[in-house]
Amino acid sequence: MSQQPSADAQQPYPQGQQAVQPQRKRNAGLIIGFAVAVVVALAAGAGIAMAFAGNPNDPASESTAPLIDSPTAATQSAEEERQSREPQTLEAARVAAQRGWDRFTSGDYAGTWDTYGTGVQKRISRADYAKVFKACNEALGNADMLAVQVEDPRWFNSAHTKVTVTVKHPLVTDTRTMVYEEGRWVQEPQPATLQVIATFKKSGQAEAVRKHCTS
Repeated sequence: MSQQPSADAQQPYPQGQQAVQPQRKRNAGLIIGFAVAVVVALAAGAGIAMAFAGNPNDPASESTAPLIDSPTAATQSAEEERQSREPQTLEAARVAAQRGWDRFTSGDYAGTWDTYGTGVQKRISRADYAKVFKACNEALGNADMLAVQVEDPRWFNSAHTKVTVTVKHPLVTDTRTMVYEEGRWVQEPQPATLQVIATFKKSGQAEAVRKHCTS
């Protein structure tokens, strides 16, 4: 008759202790499962990030966000415009008036047109102005005009947009007005100048010279 194994022989661990090996296996399984889940989550997150970022090698995936102009260009443009504006001062007005008279008395009629504002430039072209006033001065015998001196600039209005200057010619002294227009000082045309232009536009150069430029 064979002996039955004792209860202690049937249990691989001492009484009162539990088998720890299966528990370790379960813990290891949980750790591995958690690690796999983390890897999967990271991979999924990377995939989402790439989906939003697009493929850098695919031209179609480039960002279509509108480009914003750099403020540097606008600032530079504003600064250049500011620097190109003539100072709104009495001396600047006097210098501009002197420039206009120097051109006129030297026979630079096209350059004289440049020293006027819209009061003249919208009425007659640069080429036509030069042509008719050259003919006019030749008819008056003023082809070789004497130089003039511009002095005594004074404010004409409180807005500081008009200045009167004294024009001293060897034979006569006159007063003219300068106007601040679009950032520069320009000559205000005399009524006689506008009459020559009006007749030229209506009846041509010969009639303008005959009517306004004979002594």
